[in-house]
Amino acid sequence: NAAPQPDLGDDIIGCIGETYPLDATSERATYLWQDGSTDAIFNATQSGVYSVTVTNACGQTTEEIEIVLLDGPPVVNLGQDMVVCATTNLTLDATNDQATYLWQDGSTNATFPVTAPGIYEVTVTNACGPTTDQITIEFVNAAPQPDFGEDIFGCVGQTFQLDATSERATYLWQDGSTNALFNATQAGVYNVTVTNVCGQATEEIEITLLSEAPVVALGMDSILCSGDNFNLDVTSLGATYLWQDGATSAVYPINSNGNYQVTVTNACGSTTDNVSYEFVSGPPNPNLGNDEVACIGETFLLDATSERATYEWQDGSTDATFS
Repeated sequence: NAAPQPDLGDDIIGCIGETYPLDATSERATYLWQDGSTDAIFNATQSGVYSVTVTNACGQTTEEIEIVLLDGPPVVNLGQDMVVCATTNLTLDATNDQATYLWQDGSTNATFPVTAPGIYEVTVTNACGPTTDQITIEFVNAAPQPDFGEDIFGCVGQTFQLDATSERATYLWQDGSTNALFNATQAGVYNVTVTNVCGQATEEIEITLLSEAPVVALGMDSILCSGDNFNLDVTSLGATYLWQDGATSAVYPINSNGNYQVTVTNACGSTTDNVSYEFVSGPPNPNLGNDEVACIGETFLLDATSERATYEWQDGSTDATFS
């Protein structure tokens, strides 16, 4: 009824070891394949381009098809489980020749962008079969920020634990140790470099070890002139201070009569001392009265009494009065 119209179908992606029959059967026809064979059906077992010329009384038609045979299922390797910085742009790539893809969320691209921590899985399928692989990805949100706080004043014999713990980090201390925690038992400067996938930071601290509680000496009770400016100074290394009125400075101004007390504390203990101060309003102003003319045998009492004063008379006596 018509010239041949052989149809070998679409090009084939197959797997090595399989046979693919190519059927060119047409009405009352003869056949000539690329290798000279003349059957209506040709069994293809290798990759290549196959063609057939089909002839009948109405005419002649040539058809061809390409067959690509793969040597096995896809090779899929998403890599080892990993920890990445949350700001990193990461894409998983499962690309294989002549394959289809199915990810854990149903997407079908060869690549998958990672936007959150989790388990990622892909099944890659070709003519030889499927291969599945998965990977666990964890996020680190920021670079390390170790903080030891203020320098430390301690007491000989104490141990101070320095904590540099950071998210998914490694540690390198001044002595080469690599733990997150370091137990310091001696005075010195300690430092650590903390590293994670987001960055690196170094922190250091100085530890000073004291051998005894503070030595505090406010001195003897004293009398001061009201115009004097006077401070009590109990400064001591690594110490805190508590005065009778709740003040906490190392230096305390004296400006009125009273009893002054301070407790000085360091890592080794506390010491308390107190002292009293009185103020006088000004220098002495003795008044012995006017010169006198008297009769031998009379007695005069001369009075030089002054506020908080000492006395020295012409004969060396030291009382406030002189007869």
